[in-house]
Parts: sequence; C-alpha cells; structure tokens
Amino acid sequence: MPHVGGKVAVFDVQATDVREALLPILTEVLTTEVANARVFDEVLAGRDVQQMLSFEEKKQMVGCDDTSCLAEIGGALGVDRLIVPQIARVSASWIVTLKQIDIRGASTEGRVYDTFEGDEGALLAGVRSSVVRLLGGAPVASTLTTTAPESSFPIVPVALWSTAAVSAGVGVALALKAKGHEDNAYDPSFVGAQHEIERSRDAALGANVALATAGALAVGGALAWWLTGDDVSAGVTANEGGAHAVVAGRF
Repeated sequence: MPHVGGKVAVFDVQATDVREALLPILTEVLTTEVANARVFDEVLAGRDVQQMLSFEEKKQMVGCDDTSCLAEIGGALGVDRLIVPQIARVSASWIVTLKQIDIRGASTEGRVYDTFEGDEGALLAGVRSSVVRLLGGAPVASTLTTTAPESSFPIVPVALWSTAAVSAGVGVALALKAKGHEDNAYDPSFVGAQHEIERSRDAALGANVALATAGALAVGGALAWWLTGDDVSAGVTANEGGAHAVVAGRF
C-alpha cells in the first residue's frame, strides 16, 4: 500500500441492526487494520477522538455525516484525514461503507462500499478486506461470501465411532469386574463376601449403561455417515436405564 503519511482519525463504527456489543470490536479491528497498513504516520482510535473533542464538538458530531461537517471535526482534532465507517445488516447481507476524508481539501478522497454474506466472523473479515481496498491495496471483490470449508473426512461419524469403542471397552471392563465380585460373593473363604453381591450389581449396571451408550453412539455414527447436510451434531444421554443418542443435521 502507498505511504501517505500524516495523521488519521478513525471514527467509531456507526451501525444499523448490528449487535451493540459487537461495535467496539469492529472499531478496534478497523483501527488496527488501518494502523497495520502503515499508510499513515499516526492513527487515532475512536476512544482517542472522544477524549480530544470538547462537549460542544461532540454534540456537533451527532448527526454529522456530510463532508464539510466532518472536515470541521477533523480540523478540531488536528488530523489530516478521517476514516468514517458505517455498517448495516440488511436481510442476510452485511453492508460495509468506509469513507476517507481529506481535511485540508474538505473532500472525500476515497470511498468503499462492500456487501457480503456470513456470520459475525465473516463481518470482521469483510471489514479487513474493505480497509485494504480503501487504502489502495490489492483489489478485493465487492461481494464476499464466507462459507465453511468442505472436508471429505467424515469427522462426526469417526468421532462417534471412536467414542463408542471407548465406551464399549469401559462396559467390558465393568462386566468383568461384576463377574469378579459375583465369584467372590459365592466364595466362603472370601472376607466380606456379603457385600460383593451389591458391588457386583453396581458394576453390572455401569457395564449395561456403558455398553448401551456404545451401541447408541455406533448407531449415531452410522446415521451421521449418511447425513448429507452441512451441519451435523450429536449428543448422548446416559442414565440407570441405559442411554440414547441424538444426531441432527441439515438436509
């Protein structure tokens, strides 16, 4: 990116239908990207702008969206340029507008308008790409779509089957333990044989639950294998009576 030099102030993000808690994060990402571009000698963040403005100037800033008005505020800050961001959520799309204002000429010397789809993570990526376009970096398509990368590896089924194998191993171990307690219970020479029946029952119950869970997970893995949706989720609930698995996906 070409080095311009001078001082630039990045205003806080103004947004429409964007989660309030996300705005400071967006402003921070925007300011950081501008600073990392090393186009300007000094970058003032939104919080710095607020501290430097007087009460009257802050009042003037509210509703100030034309170039001449913004240039006056920039003059009060003692900067050479302003970057004014606006973000809106319209249906399933994000709209990012960045405007760069030259204070001395009281003119808009750069404007970027990007629209793209995705979640809030995609919005952050979109802000970064918009900064690149505004500051004269490599061109970025004006419409960006963020999608999850496809993978041919069946992660969910393999995870379910692996967990099923572990659960089956636990079940077998508990079953052997239950058999050992049962043998002790019927051994007259074993000290404490009277308590071994209860221990055997507890171990047998644990074995049943573990083996039932393993079976449910195995079935869930088979179902997940055949699901064709993008998102697959699975859950297992175990109790004294056994276990069940739930696998869900988008078809």
